[in-house]
Amino acid sequence: LVPGATQTHFKVIAFNTADHPVKADMTGWNVTAGDWKMTSGVDANGDDKADAPQSRDIAFEKSASVDVVFAPRQTTVMEFDLVKAGDPVEGRADLGIGVEDVRRKGRSLSVTVHSLGAKDAPAGSAVVEDASGKVLARVATPPLKAPRDLLPKTATVRLSLPAGDLKGARVRLALPEGTREITQLNNSVVLP
Repeated sequence: LVPGATQTHFKVIAFNTADHPVKADMTGWNVTAGDWKMTSGVDANGDDKADAPQSRDIAFEKSASVDVVFAPRQTTVMEFDLVKAGDPVEGRADLGIGVEDVRRKGRSLSVTVHSLGAKDAPAGSAVVEDASGKVLARVATPPLKAPRDLLPKTATVRLSLPAGDLKGARVRLALPEGTREITQLNNSVVLP
């Protein structure tokens, strides 16, 4: 249950029917971007409040995820409160790739990067990572204008892949640290 939710506060009340803890990633959507306080715990007495709440500070926004754990055969209550609003998500830069944008021919890889946001995107990088997250190859991506005229703004970059097993590898786009995007959900594709 999510009773009385707003963009700056919401509560999640969930009962886990399994006999083991269930871990999940909870993704925000219609929330104000910024710094949030998350309080959670088990509710054994049925008052829809955590009996021994634990708190943590998180950065949360549309399409960002937070890891949560639901206690076995119990009700877990999580409350989220906005502490400080950040930049609105819809006014940010945004880079994106899709499966059709990543083309592999032998050990050569071309990646077409799209600018999809409201602001110009600064130079960044396209990175190939193995299944564990180890960087195997990296190339700079150029700055891209925002598509203010509603026409595509793209750049194609090329990488050389290392020899060896690339099972589970992925291509990920990254902007300089601290550059927030509209979403990170369109920044990664499994290597074909």
